[in-house]
Amino acid sequence: THIDNFLQLSQMELAGAFHRVEPGDEEEEWEKYASERYEKMVEDWHVGRYGNTNRLKPVGYNPDVYSIDPTLSPDRPGSRFPSWEFGPPPFTYGLINRDMATRPDRIVNALLRLRNQTIMTGALDISRLIQIVMTEEEHAEYHSRLRASKTDHPHSFVFHPVHQHASDPTSRIVGLLSGAVSLDAPLRNLLPTNMKGIIAVIKNTCGQTFTYIIDGHDALYQGEGDFH
Repeated sequence: THIDNFLQLSQMELAGAFHRVEPGDEEEEWEKYASERYEKMVEDWHVGRYGNTNRLKPVGYNPDVYSIDPTLSPDRPGSRFPSWEFGPPPFTYGLINRDMATRPDRIVNALLRLRNQTIMTGALDISRLIQIVMTEEEHAEYHSRLRASKTDHPHSFVFHPVHQHASDPTSRIVGLLSGAVSLDAPLRNLLPTNMKGIIAVIKNTCGQTFTYIIDGHDALYQGEGDFH
């Protein structure tokens, strides 16, 4: 789903940063750089957020930039976008060096083509990925802050390019930022509190439709489909 002039989404459940590297010497340099720094980096994240490393299981690190989709050849041409930074900090090292350019939906190709646009994926189940950075109880606690929101409501990933020169959208794309968000969150605070019962049908270019009722500052999920 492509969104024009989409500048900000608050209340991300999971955020990630991806660094662009080219195949060959640059990729080898990246893998050396990451291998020398990943342990301390992730430990520092845990200490900064939780005050300790009790949640961290020091396993799962892959020293090579690796494919999300194993059917894609590791020798394919084109840029790699290995994952590097996350928030909240993951419980293992397994997310580091996943190549975002190997997503089956080819979202990176779209970002490189559009240059300076934000893209949302279709709604998907993020439960397995969320479990890498937070417990089920923490995920449920997050949704409890939103009226009538639940962990199984639609979620999407949002992606935006990072340019070599932030003020110049024509400059080279050197990385990506992403975030997972419940669709419940960006639909909040759209109306004054005295305006209630507005039916909102959300359609995306992935062939999905969802219905919400907007009650003032709250968005109440009604289900998948058009119920207006």
